[in-house]
Amino acid sequence: MKCPALLFVILFLFRSISLRGAEPSTTIHVVETEVAQMDSGSVPSEIKISPDGKRVLQLLAKEDKFFVVLNEESSPAYDGVTKGSLRFSLDGKRYCYGARIGDKKFVIVDGKEFPAFDGCAEGMPIFSPDSKHFAYVALRDGKHCVILDGEPGKDYEMVSKNPPLFSPDSQRLAYLAKDGDSSLIVLDGKPSEKFGNIVAMKFSPDSQHFAFIGMSATESAVILDGNEAFRDKHFVKDSLAFDGPNDLHILTLRDNHLLRTVLIPERK
Repeated sequence: MKCPALLFVILFLFRSISLRGAEPSTTIHVVETEVAQMDSGSVPSEIKISPDGKRVLQLLAKEDKFFVVLNEESSPAYDGVTKGSLRFSLDGKRYCYGARIGDKKFVIVDGKEFPAFDGCAEGMPIFSPDSKHFAYVALRDGKHCVILDGEPGKDYEMVSKNPPLFSPDSQRLAYLAKDGDSSLIVLDGKPSEKFGNIVAMKFSPDSQHFAFIGMSATESAVILDGNEAFRDKHFVKDSLAFDGPNDLHILTLRDNHLLRTVLIPERK
């Protein structure tokens, strides 16, 4: 269905701005691109533009119904659209969002419906870096499950509000889940051992290694490729990082000394 609310046009405006104060002066070239002319009677509550700037997603409301418009093509009328779910893939060729008609909740990916059971978490679905895969957290019978490419995974008491994490090569997926009072990581569909809490999930740049910090009441441990690599009581928050394909470091504050510990996994 064509939507009159959006007339798609492209207009380039080129300007130069000279910034002074620092020597030498700096000239910034500003390129403005008009991607749409909006109907004054329809104000979108959410707008997303594809990375290549060629496609626009809008969320419009009219008479208690909601419509998602892709360029000039409108979706059917929905009773609700999941907050923050409008999204393009990195290559700009795919799009997604969550929606509801009556009691039926679902996710739309490239115009196709996928189940969301009792609802989809805010800010999802997400696309993988190569744009070939998508994932989201759905509610099902009071529990949470992660759906990858339309296929539901195992139900858990809760899955983290943070989106699942794709590896840089898009071939692996990790997410944080709760089982009773314990936390665990699900990596490639397999659960890790349980901890009191888990923070800082990281893939190596080549996607071959995966690390996180598992916390207990007294100590924390760096878990690398499923094995405990290093344990301490005073890790610095947000300091776990891969420096390369086979170098992982973490900072520790001990007796007023800041220590940097490098962990080197075996090559696969």
